[in-house]
Amino acid sequence: MASGALRMDAALVRRFEHYLSLIGEFELGEIRVLLQADLRDELGTAAADVVIAGFDRYVALREAVAASELSDDLATRLQQLRELRRDYFGADAEAMFGAEEAAGSC
Repeated sequence: MASGALRMDAALVRRFEHYLSLIGEFELGEIRVLLQADLRDELGTAAADVVIAGFDRYVALREAVAASELSDDLATRLQQLRELRRDYFGADAEAMFGAEEAAGSC
């Protein structure tokens, strides 16, 4: 977070994935509450609410990817993922996923 604005980036994606790795031990709603509590302690309520909104969009993106019929062709599949990511995160998608997409590992 710089100057009070949420910076959507790859570090935030890693943080979301860290919490989502708890699925199986906790329900998604419980994970969200844990993340929100940690964020409130770290950033304060207003900033935590902004990050949680990003988390909610990230979870929705993951669900959309899981529900999509992605191509078996790798290049087409990568393009489909890029488009979905941009649908959910707009210009922030580049900072969040650009390095992964450039490496072709998404």
